[in-house]
Amino acid sequence: MSLTDLQWEFEGDSLPDGARSSSGYAHSSDWGMVSSGGQNGDGEFLGTVLQTRDGSNFDFLPDLPEVAHSHCLTVIDETRLFAAGGRLDRVYIFDANDSAWSDVGALPSGSSLYLVCGVVRDTNDGRALKVVVAGAGSDLDAVDIYNLETMQWQDGGRYEVYNLQFSSICIM
Repeated sequence: MSLTDLQWEFEGDSLPDGARSSSGYAHSSDWGMVSSGGQNGDGEFLGTVLQTRDGSNFDFLPDLPEVAHSHCLTVIDETRLFAAGGRLDRVYIFDANDSAWSDVGALPSGSSLYLVCGVVRDTNDGRALKVVVAGAGSDLDAVDIYNLETMQWQDGGRYEVYNLQFSSICIM
């Protein structure tokens, strides 16, 4: 099969809670696609979290502890999600085993819109070790690292790329 053979299929008109923009998005084989927060068509900021494994059927996960938009969302592993930045004043980890969001503190460099985050994994077993958050702080060039084993923040220094808006981060 070539890319020219592929076609889009219509699955429905809207998400269960309506259209949204500036949401955090994450995807994995364990979670499917997850969308958190955002802004609806009336300009209202959202804290709802949706999950779909097929693009047609959606489930609501527990709401974020605060409304969020223009933030990053990433999958840590088969039971945990990480949300930071944007309108979020704090950083949160969702644990599916408890069906709850935990507050893990504020970003050390300060929150900003459109930052990106990604997970650093152990090269031997694929276990999640750290979450890297880039684009934080008032100059948007800060990197904060959350150590998942010690549950502590560390300074990741600065980087030279300025505008990460609408980007994603892939850590190998």
